[in-house]
Amino acid sequence: MSAFSSEPRITEAVIIASGFSASKLREQGFTELQLKAVGFDAFELRGAGFNAVQLRCAGFTPSELRIGGFSVGECFEAGFSHRRLREAGYSAIDLKELELELPELKACGFRPDDLKPLGYSAAQLKEVGFSADDIKGLYSPGGKYFIMG
Repeated sequence: MSAFSSEPRITEAVIIASGFSASKLREQGFTELQLKAVGFDAFELRGAGFNAVQLRCAGFTPSELRIGGFSVGECFEAGFSHRRLREAGYSAIDLKELELELPELKACGFRPDDLKPLGYSAAQLKEVGFSADDIKGLYSPGGKYFIMG
């Protein structure tokens, strides 16, 4: 009988001190939840072949998945909302990859200076409810060119 049964009785300290990799432990039947419980992070579990859906089910946050190298698309497919992805540190540029339009980006909590790199005009920002004070100083008087600074 293997020391790695479906209900492992090896302590966290023994596993970590023994230098077992997440990949090796996965090969021996450990689940993502068990590996998380003994201290492996999203990066290590991603390297062991677990996907974002599996890690979300194991309790990883979108921020942990982002730090672990998962793309905004992988996290969205795992079921995290646009707003949670923004709160996890994904940028407006990242979320634009999900084909979000300006109103959706604004609803995520992005500010005009976050949206500026996406090329939206001052008029477009005003249309979705940003005030003149919100966008003041971001654009030239014509609203088409960014002020470099």
